[in-house]
Amino acid sequence: MRHGVILGVVLLAVMFALSPAHANYLTTTKLGEGSVSPSVGSHWYVWYTKVNVSATPAPGWVFDHWEGSFAGQPASFSFRSTSDKWACAVFRPVTPSSATALVQYVGATDAATSYVINDIDGHTGWDGYEMTLTSQNWRSTAEVDRTLWQHDMVMARPWFHGDEVLYLINGGSYPLKHPSPDGTIAAAAIALGSIYAQIDQVPNQPLYFADEVNNARTEDEVLAYSLDKVLTTGDWTWAAHAAMVKAAVKGMNFIQKEVKTADKFIVVGASKRGWTTWLTAAVDPRVACVVPLVIDVFQLHKQVEHHWEAYGSYSPAIQDYVDFDLFCRAANDPLAPDLQNIVDPYRFISKFTMPALIINGSSDQFFLPDSSRFYLDELPNQADMRLRYFPNKDHYMEGVIDDYDNIYQIFSWGFNQVYGYDNPYIDWTVDGNGAITVTTSKTPDSVKLWQATNPTARDFRLETVGAIYTSSDLPQQGNGTYIGYCPPPAQGWTAYFVEADLGAQVFTTRIYVTPDIDPFDGLGCWE
Repeated sequence: MRHGVILGVVLLAVMFALSPAHANYLTTTKLGEGSVSPSVGSHWYVWYTKVNVSATPAPGWVFDHWEGSFAGQPASFSFRSTSDKWACAVFRPVTPSSATALVQYVGATDAATSYVINDIDGHTGWDGYEMTLTSQNWRSTAEVDRTLWQHDMVMARPWFHGDEVLYLINGGSYPLKHPSPDGTIAAAAIALGSIYAQIDQVPNQPLYFADEVNNARTEDEVLAYSLDKVLTTGDWTWAAHAAMVKAAVKGMNFIQKEVKTADKFIVVGASKRGWTTWLTAAVDPRVACVVPLVIDVFQLHKQVEHHWEAYGSYSPAIQDYVDFDLFCRAANDPLAPDLQNIVDPYRFISKFTMPALIINGSSDQFFLPDSSRFYLDELPNQADMRLRYFPNKDHYMEGVIDDYDNIYQIFSWGFNQVYGYDNPYIDWTVDGNGAITVTTSKTPDSVKLWQATNPTARDFRLETVGAIYTSSDLPQQGNGTYIGYCPPPAQGWTAYFVEADLGAQVFTTRIYVTPDIDPFDGLGCWE
């Protein structure tokens, strides 16, 4: 009897020691071309286990350094698992170029980087974190008034959660606001058992540059100024886009250090933060899904050419870039290809193998409604690429982003993708006449054809023509397909797309315009 009790105690002790709850975690990631072992992700080890760690560069790259727990260690080494560890292997190219400039900037060491948890607020079922991230020093005090980029960060952490993080790259201005997690977003995350995290002040703003007099630059004003500096000086690190990506990556590092099991990030961002979403996915392997909103910037030179040739001028929305003549310079400046290597997501298109849910407004004032034509079919993961256009919504998507149902749909789509659960989907083809044939993976609640006609201009912006998109129901064709078609109007242009409500999700085709003619074709500065 005595021996049985002793044996039982020993077995319980062994089970206790071997359980993940009483193990040490090693979380690994990388920047640059190469591989790490253990692979990118979270791994747990029984106390005092010997763990072999290595970083192997790809051809043309070399190991540079470890960031995190193993700073100062060589590329390959061993350690005993006695506490949680986080480490990032940073590789650098043998021959640096503009094509590697983005990941080089993100991976460069910066002594300013730091993380502070200001408060943890307990709620029923979840904890709210209020945090401050210092991501980097950008430029020098001789160039800009405030070099230190600091960010508010919040996190809603359910008591029971998986290894995915719904990560929003957000805007906002300095000074820091110390916000709490958004209740609506937190509710959607908790309903799914997912962690929600948000980083603000991307980019840091306002900024006052030394060669201007009392000019507080924000948003596109900062980006346009920085791109001008790239073309003027040839210094790639001037691109504020790179600093925005570095901030997003450092935010993910912060989250992983607090949540040891977090290793899959569903990254969401709107407008220039959507731009950052794409570029972050290009350099960071922890990005499992992307949800970029209102940002069609693939093949920038073609986008701008199409924009001007449709309108015969530039939309007031992009005036900050016009002020520096960036669009004509981007077509003609010798440094333009280098600039595109840094900021154009199209240059990284082979990296976008993760699922993507692309969300746009049909009536955006920055981008034409059919601007996705320049990249959509070239994304490598066509099977997991989804698109949704919101009719009669412009760049600011009023009433869309703050709606619980829309937020929940975005989160649940990402959740299902991460865990390999079934997501409904649509496929479509378009024939030579412009007829869109749609098939759905399940019986839809409804399928609609949305269309808008402008008799005088190839212009469907909400700010110029109003909410002119109207819908009509499409009947099933008897074989599970739906066909949407708009003939060319007697005068002007018609934009149209098909929307399928699948219950859990709503998806659309891309927008087509008929006739597919730009009225000012061939008249731009790039001809």
